[in-house]
Amino acid sequence: MHDEVYIYKKKNEDTLRFSLRSLSNVPHGNVFIVGDLPSWTKNVFHIPYTFGKGRILDSWSQIKLACQDPRLSEDFIFMNDDFYIMHPVNTIPYYVRNKDKRGNSVHGKALARTRALFPAHEFKCFDSVHSPMVINTKKFLSLYEVYDINGSYVYKTLYGNHYKLEAIVSHDVKARSITSFLTRFKRNDYPFMSSDDRVERDPRFKAEMSKFFSEKSIYEV
Repeated sequence: MHDEVYIYKKKNEDTLRFSLRSLSNVPHGNVFIVGDLPSWTKNVFHIPYTFGKGRILDSWSQIKLACQDPRLSEDFIFMNDDFYIMHPVNTIPYYVRNKDKRGNSVHGKALARTRALFPAHEFKCFDSVHSPMVINTKKFLSLYEVYDINGSYVYKTLYGNHYKLEAIVSHDVKARSITSFLTRFKRNDYPFMSSDDRVERDPRFKAEMSKFFSEKSIYEV
């Protein structure tokens, strides 16, 4: 059974709470949180991490730490605190974006550098779907032997393309406005959902999620 790994930097703790509650919808083993640890959590393995390398390299370093922990299952489900599993699922498929995201942000530039490593006709964008992803510890660590991992590349897309993973084409499941969130939430026709900071600051987000994920998880005090 796959363990769950969260890379977490403290912000709105409601997202992590709801995400942990949503794990009841997928078979899983232990839960690991790499980074900050909220005081209300229990029954999780904590791997401390000191931030300061920049968002992309911090994420690489957090996942690397988890992969080096002998307690972690060889295959694990990678999660962010704002990923929610909305329906019961038995497995986590691989997903790629239905359109290739481009831009001048730090993430956009890193994605462009990752894209340049692979033939255009073979490239798949595993980032910007905002859903869980199964990662193999040995395969992830092996990327460090092939590439110069210094924050230049995005990890999900590099991992997916290097290992030529078969994936389902998907739209981005992240709601970026409260209107979008409420529409998707009401429709609830997709197994995964994600939220951004603007949505999470709106009181309607917490109200709806509290009703949907009303039962405490085993990971809460």
